[in-house]
Amino acid sequence: MIRPKPHSDESLEFYMLRVARQNGYSDFSTFISSLKSHVLNSPEGRFESFLPQYIESANLHHAQISSRRRVDMLRQFAELTGCTLSELLDICLARGAVTFSKKRVSLYRQGVNIPLDELRPLDEIPVCPLCIKERGYGRQLWYFRSYTACHQHDISLMQHCRCGASLNMFEQPFSDSCHQCRASLLEQVARAPESQQTISAWLAGEVIEHLPDVGLSHRWGLIHWFRLYIAPADCKAEDSILSYFKAWPGILFEKLKSDYAKVTELA
Repeated sequence: MIRPKPHSDESLEFYMLRVARQNGYSDFSTFISSLKSHVLNSPEGRFESFLPQYIESANLHHAQISSRRRVDMLRQFAELTGCTLSELLDICLARGAVTFSKKRVSLYRQGVNIPLDELRPLDEIPVCPLCIKERGYGRQLWYFRSYTACHQHDISLMQHCRCGASLNMFEQPFSDSCHQCRASLLEQVARAPESQQTISAWLAGEVIEHLPDVGLSHRWGLIHWFRLYIAPADCKAEDSILSYFKAWPGILFEKLKSDYAKVTELA
């Protein structure tokens, strides 16, 4: 069995899928069924039920009450793939203890809390073809709605080929060419707007002029707060965010004064 190591910026689902495909399986469920057959005939057969049948529900944040069963699954998967449990837990998304504005729950990963609202459905994850070409795996940052441009290549993340075919890596193994029309995907990459590059780089941890130099959880919280209270229907949110924070914190104080004046008038 081929046992690749997980990368610190890789998602759990992309890693599991990479393990399956490097061992000759295009479908994760088929790979797991084969693994279960192996485990049943081994001394570790007692763990068979812990292996996930569907990649969509493998991550820790899907647990409704306790993550214990999923942790047991990850322990067994780590044994089979030759990595440590801590390496797998490090790339998991768990339920966070922090709540954001309007009691929005959070996700937790590697010391960072991110609003659950940021999480894209698994079948809507965009990709950076250049990252996959160079590194061969998918990044966790692609899962989050406010991260729209690859901060390493300054290009827009892609969800579809120009023919309309989905680039969902969980449905089709990634290739340089579209699986449907065979057009080159590397020739379709487009430079992202400057505002998207800037916000994505900031959310990835880079220091950006005019944007608050705060921890990553704080950055995600500010984006969440801005979308809720400042420009909830703004289709060009990145431009608005940059303009707003260039005037920070004075613009916030002005808003608080305005809100206080309105409350005073109503009192």
